[in-house]
This record gives sequence, C-alpha cells and structure tokens, in this order.
Amino acid sequence: MKLVYPSRPPLVHAITNLVTITFCANGILAVGASPVMTGTMPEAPEFTKASNCLLINLGTGTDFAEMIVSANVASSMGIPIVVDLAGAAASPLRREITRQIMECKNVTIKGNYSEIIALAKNENTAAGVDSTIASLDSETLTQLQGFANDHDIILIGTGKEDLIFTAGENKPVTLTGGHRLMATITGMGCCSSAVVAAFQAMMHLNGVEMDSPVLKSDYQSYSIKALALFKEAGKSAGQRALQLAAQEKEGLIAGPGTFNTAFLDWLYRLAPNFLSGLVHK
Repeated sequence: MKLVYPSRPPLVHAITNLVTITFCANGILAVGASPVMTGTMPEAPEFTKASNCLLINLGTGTDFAEMIVSANVASSMGIPIVVDLAGAAASPLRREITRQIMECKNVTIKGNYSEIIALAKNENTAAGVDSTIASLDSETLTQLQGFANDHDIILIGTGKEDLIFTAGENKPVTLTGGHRLMATITGMGCCSSAVVAAFQAMMHLNGVEMDSPVLKSDYQSYSIKALALFKEAGKSAGQRALQLAAQEKEGLIAGPGTFNTAFLDWLYRLAPNFLSGLVHK
C-alpha cells in the first residue's frame, strides 16, 4: 500500500475518560491528528461517521450505550476502533461492554497487563485502574495470543514491556523503553491509547484518499509505531527532567510536572520520525 501524508489532519472521535480528556486531546494534536471529544447522544454517532478512528475509553463510563452505538457505526463504515480498558480489571460491566464492541470490525483493545488478562479470563484481577501484574509468563502469553486470534482483534498490553498480539500471528511483538517517571502521571495509559488511535486514523485517511484498502497488518504496523514513539518520548522527557533535577541547587525543581510538559514536547518533536513511512504527494 502506497503511503502519503493525507491532505488534512485525520479526525479522531474520542469518547474518553473525563479525568484525562485534555491530556488525550493534546496527545492527539501533538502527533498531527485532530481530536473531537463528545460524550452525548444522539450526536456521538454523527461525529463517528466523520472520523477516521473511534477511540473509546472506559475510564469514567459516562455512557456505555453511546459507546456501543458509535462502535457499530464505525464498524459499518470501515472506521477502526481503539478501546482503552481503563478500570476493566475491576469491572465485569466494562468487560461486557468491551466484548460487545469486539464483535465489530477493525478493533484494537488496549490495557495494562491486569486489564487484558481480566478481559481474556473474564475475572477481576485488580481493585482499581492500576496494574497489579508486573510480568507475564509464557503460558499467559500463549493464552492472550489465542484470545486475539479467536476474536480477530489487535490486543495490546502495556507495561515495562508493551506487547502487541495480532490475530493471525503466532506470538506478540515486544517493545521496550520509556521511563520510570511515566508512572507518576495520571492518564499516561489513556494518552497512549489516544496516540495509537491517531496513528490508526492516519492510516485510515491514507486509505480513503488513495482509494486503497487498509489491512489489519497496516493497523498493527502503525499501532507499533505509535507505541514506540510513546516510549521514546517518555525516555527523552524523563532524561530531561532528571537533568533539570540535578540543577536544583541552582534554584530549579524538577519532577512529574516538568516531565509532563517535556513529554508533550518530545511527542510533538519525534512524531515525524515515526511517520517516516508516509511521503508527501
């Protein structure tokens, strides 16, 4: 598939977590896409129709019915769907909503290790939104790959290593990197999902403008690029924050706040490098 920069920024319709909505919108903008955030019926499906990717974040569960209706609209129009499993490790209802959305086409499910295991096994694995599982053994990896295959989805587990399970594959793709300060920022996982949605939107709009079908492997490839960008931006921002922290004796103070600002800067600065597969017309 020939890849070119689209004539306009791709649109991401985000039905997202109210706690992190600004962070997600800024992340989408930083990588060159355009966000629209709406949480009401009946306008949500209309925004989905105009979008290049639908992002659904279960975090604050404002309107599950809206999520399902919008997902069905996206599926009928060939628009990719990214679902963030925020809180699903502790909520059977959120897992049920996710399984309904998984019946749609072109679905990517993303969560931390606790959330993706809870979805696959349909059992609670945590009491809140933070992961209680630090690593996955080979048996669990095999089970999660089978889950992705059985449901024809892309399944992403994020943590110290990001794991991308894609239907039709034998094993996940593994990404390393990032920085420990990423764990000190509320909504880092939500923003990661937003950047994945932005990259998938770029791919979808490219397909529309080139009148060329977009394959699951295309969405997988750009999801991996998005996650790799996210980790590299985190690494660079973390290094910058620690450099400033070393100068505290001169009256400077650096920590999560400094990191948060630097992270968006690095996301913006590095994004073109990770979209290098796209060429100008």
